[in-house]
Amino acid sequence: MNYQTLLSASQVAIAAGLIISALGGYGAYYFKQKLDEIPAITSTPIVDLCHRGISVRDLGKSKMYFDIPYCAGKSANAHNVKLLAGVFLKTKDGYETLCPFSDNFPDGITLTYEQGKSMNFTLHPLTPDRMPDMLIAVKGSFTGEEKKVKYTVFDVFKYNSVNGSWVRTMGAEDSAAREFIKSLPDHCA
Repeated sequence: MNYQTLLSASQVAIAAGLIISALGGYGAYYFKQKLDEIPAITSTPIVDLCHRGISVRDLGKSKMYFDIPYCAGKSANAHNVKLLAGVFLKTKDGYETLCPFSDNFPDGITLTYEQGKSMNFTLHPLTPDRMPDMLIAVKGSFTGEEKKVKYTVFDVFKYNSVNGSWVRTMGAEDSAAREFIKSLPDHCA
C-alpha cells in the first residue's frame, strides 16, 4: 500500500464523517422543531379537602363550629379559587337548609399542596346528635396556572359515625343531595 492510497482512504473517511455529521446536525434541528410543535402538557390542579379533613367542635350545649379546609393536589397549584360551603339536614321529607352557601374565599386565593384555606362557621342552635343527619356541601371554581380554563368544584360530605370523620356521599344518597342542592334558588345555591 502506498501513500497515495492511504491519502485517498483518509479523504474518503473524512468525507463520510462530514456527511454523517451533517445528517446528525440536520436530524437534531428537525426533531427539535417537531418537539417544539407539540403543545406543553400542563398538570391539571385538583382542589380537595386537606389531609386533616373537616372538623366539628361542640362549643356549647347547642352551638357547633365547622372548619372545612381545602388544598390543591401535588401536581399543580390552583389559582383564583372561589368556594362556598353550606350545611344541610336530611329529614323524613328530603332536605332542609341549615346554613345556605356562605363564607366564600376572598379574591385571588391560590391553593398549594403545602398550604390550604379553611371555610369556618358556627351554627346555633345545633347539637352533635344531629351530625349523622347533616350534609356539608362545597361548591365553586378555580383555574390552573395559565388561568385559561375554569374548573368546577361540587363536593358533598356526610358524617360517618363509625370512624368519626366526614366522607363523600355516594350512590343514590349523593344523587338526591346534589339534586336538592342544585334546585336551590341562585341566591342560596
